[in-house]
Amino acid sequence: MRKMTNVLKYVGVLAIMLFASGSSYAAAETTGSEGISNNDLFYVLVLVGGVITLCIFYMANAINGLVGSDFFKKKIHDKEEQKRQKGNKTNVITTILLIVVPFLGFSQGGGASAVESQIDKEWIWLMLSVDVVLLLILLYLRKVFNQLLGEVIPAKEKAKKKSVSRFNKVLVDAVPLEREAEIMTDHEYDGIKELDNNLPPWWLWSFYASIVFAVVYLLNYHVFKTSDLQAEEYEKSVIEQDKQIAEYLKSMKLNVDENTVVLLTEASDINAGKGIFNAKCVACHGKSGEGVIGPNLTDDYWLKGGDVKSIFTTIKYGTNKGMQAWKDELNPIEMQQVTSFIKSIRGTVTDGKEPQGELYVEEGVTAEVSDSTNSLDTIPVVLDSAGI
Repeated sequence: MRKMTNVLKYVGVLAIMLFASGSSYAAAETTGSEGISNNDLFYVLVLVGGVITLCIFYMANAINGLVGSDFFKKKIHDKEEQKRQKGNKTNVITTILLIVVPFLGFSQGGGASAVESQIDKEWIWLMLSVDVVLLLILLYLRKVFNQLLGEVIPAKEKAKKKSVSRFNKVLVDAVPLEREAEIMTDHEYDGIKELDNNLPPWWLWSFYASIVFAVVYLLNYHVFKTSDLQAEEYEKSVIEQDKQIAEYLKSMKLNVDENTVVLLTEASDINAGKGIFNAKCVACHGKSGEGVIGPNLTDDYWLKGGDVKSIFTTIKYGTNKGMQAWKDELNPIEMQQVTSFIKSIRGTVTDGKEPQGELYVEEGVTAEVSDSTNSLDTIPVVLDSAGI
């Protein structure tokens, strides 16, 4: 009955503290949103202080119960000494109440007046200091409790607890040497007797965990098939890697420049280049590349060179004689496709614009050149590897 009364007393104190904190918080909430960060911090510190105070009450109650145990009663024979001990208990509770009552008054009265508009940093530091003081009191009471508990526990029980540590109990659960006689079996082999020790807990729990893992594995991979087996994972990873490779190769095409461009021979690329040529180039070079304002693209004479790289460079950067740079309107693939289309129409027009520029003949190709009287002679020209 006495313990129940103490519990109800401490619960009541906690309820009063929470009510005081809640009242202050409700008052501060009506002031607006300014300083809300400081308000939140302040009330967190108030709550922490309340929890620490509750712990102090419980620790004091435990100390009182320990002091009132039979171990201490045997040492107290004089009634006056008992009264003095009772007075000491009362002093402990009184001291705690003297600490808590100002704390409650501060959190309900002074704190509420301080937060009518917003809580200043000074109040937060003061509340933090109160929490630190309460924590130090709690740590001191804990130390006193441990000292008293050490005197109550008999020496034999201390030695027993020391010999069987919690770590040893969890790790191996082995019986101490002085108690091995309790678990000795009747089995004896060449003078060696057998002990009936328990299985090590770490091994036993590992065994149980492996059983649980096996059941989960079976249900996951073979019954419900929510996850893929290794073969299925491998096949999916191969497919995913192939997609990534294809995307990478597709993106690498856009890295084409005048140094890496090559001649495309696929019909799809040639047709794409033809479409771009018809949309962008016919106004200057004619529908068939015969030349209008710009030069004829079907003969072997070129102003900037007739190889793939030179044509690509001319398309990309333009010329200083009126041709615009297409690098901002066409991507590298499109410029490569137009270049390949232009290379494919060589010799398709016989009555185009007169030749302009210098003769370009690819290696092993026969070129037709005109003399000063416009008579055409067939002259075989063979270039070396440098194109000269």
